[in-house]
This record gives sequence, C-alpha cells and structure tokens, in this order.
Amino acid sequence: MLSPRQSHPQCCQGMRSGRLYNCSCGMVRGKRAWKWSGCHDNTKFGARYSRRFLDVRERAKDVISFTHLYNNEVGRKVVRRNREVRCKCHGMSGSCEVRTCWKAAPDFRRVGDMLKEKYTRAMSAAVEVFGNSANTARKYRPVRREISPDSPLLFVERSPTYCERDTRLAVVGTTGRYCNRNSTGPDSCDTLCCGRGYDQRHEVVNRKCQCRFKWCCEVTCKDCFEEKWVSVCK
Repeated sequence: MLSPRQSHPQCCQGMRSGRLYNCSCGMVRGKRAWKWSGCHDNTKFGARYSRRFLDVRERAKDVISFTHLYNNEVGRKVVRRNREVRCKCHGMSGSCEVRTCWKAAPDFRRVGDMLKEKYTRAMSAAVEVFGNSANTARKYRPVRREISPDSPLLFVERSPTYCERDTRLAVVGTTGRYCNRNSTGPDSCDTLCCGRGYDQRHEVVNRKCQCRFKWCCEVTCKDCFEEKWVSVCK
C-alpha cells in the first residue's frame, strides 16, 4: 500500500472518478470558493522520484554532469510552478452546485512548449556558472535552492548547425535545397534557407505519365515535360 507521500497517479485518478476512497495524494492547503477533492497530483513525490531515477546516474564531477543535474532541476521546478486547478461539477443535471477541485500537473505538450522556449534561449554553462572560480568549490553539484522556474537551461557545447556545410560532421548544408515559399511548415523557405533567402528558377521537369499495365508483368509510361517555377535556397 502506498503512503500519502508515495501515492500512485492511478490512485489519484481512481479517487477522482469515485472508485477509490481510501487513497491520499498530494495535499494543497488554503480556503477557496470550492472544496478541494483531497487528491492532487503529488508533484513533490514526483520530483523526489525523478531525482532518484535521473540524477543518481550523474556521478562524474565535471561540467557535463553539472549541466545535466541543473537542467533536470529546472524542468522539475517548471512543472511544479505551472500546476493547474481542475474542477469537477456535481449536482442535478450538471448544475455545478458543488465543485470539487484538485491541483494537476500541466499537460505534457504545455511543459514541452515551455522547455522548448527555454532551449532556444539556453546559456553556456562554462560562461554563466564556471566563469566564477568560486563556483568550482561546489564540486560540480548545483545548489537546488538557487534554481528556480525562471532559471535558464544550460549547454556545454553549441548544437551543430545544419544550415552551413560541415564536412567534419558530414553536414551538406541547405544551399541549393528546394523549398516551398508558400509554406509555413518545416519545408518553408524561411526555415530551410536559414534566413539567407532563396532564388526563383524556371525549370523543365521530366515526369512519368500515362502509365499503363502490360500483361504480364510490366508497366509502361511516357515521358512528360512540365515547366514550373521552383524556389531554391541561396
């Protein structure tokens, strides 16, 4: 049987649906205009479990281990700060005369979007943390109380850019790549051309047409030529 501090998510779901009654999850104190259902997502237990599951592997006392531990804690703080109040109505014909509410962890997609935004603004661990020699006295262990949901993510090395040619990494770059100037997705010229712009070319394209199945067993086609404008990254 799980203790109140180690409640399983299924336990919380079962209590909210009315299938379990002797179940305790995370607690939230405070008076509200509604009644707390008494079964909140236990984010404190989730954070402790995450530290045992993820952080325990970071034993090397170096900048890489520090960065992993730091980023893990930032993610946990982001999840806890952005908990949501979710409610369920009770009453005749859904009149919502009585509401029971609970604190729930944010949706996975929302957490991903927030961390993606932090990822685009990540800072160098070597500059932001280890630029101060006093920080090395921590033996490469981040201080948890100094990390908040507003803290940036850190990186050790910049990710390689696939915009420019790099033979060392077998990256061919995007120069000469066909793109769709009318698209806003990953095939758009703004994305593929990496801000360098693109050229419009008039090309004659050869494609197969009027294909027929010939017994047995062959497909014969004619060559059709089509003139069209294409967009090519600079």
